[in-house]
Amino acid sequence: MQIQAEMEHKYSLNISEIDSFLPRFVHNLKGSEIIALVGDLGAGKTTFTQKLGKLLGIPKTITSPTYILLQEFTGRLTNPKLKNREVRLYHLDLYRTTSFTEAENLGLTEFWGQPQTLTVIEWADKISAHLPKNTITINLKS
Repeated sequence: MQIQAEMEHKYSLNISEIDSFLPRFVHNLKGSEIIALVGDLGAGKTTFTQKLGKLLGIPKTITSPTYILLQEFTGRLTNPKLKNREVRLYHLDLYRTTSFTEAENLGLTEFWGQPQTLTVIEWADKISAHLPKNTITINLKS
């Protein structure tokens, strides 16, 4: 899979492709991206986010926020044009949510798309009708 300088909005990969995909993907991040992770239980959504966090230099272990719904971390973008700029990673898991209102009550729309943020949403298909059109969708297949 080739990542172009101007990022695509849809990708499909399996868990074994995450390690080769992520370095090039992260290199092109500018901040403000919303990354919608879609896939069956066990397809690699949390694994994707954990590995993304490592590449952003986040020292904490990222776990699935299934019961707390939202986690926030501080990392650094590696895009050379951004000179190692700090970024806030918001990691949501919507598995247990039943409506967009629940996700919105977490403050989701207040931080998504902000210049120094990355928003990663597991089970994003639950709110797909409400996601901005420039959302990057990654379909993970087990």
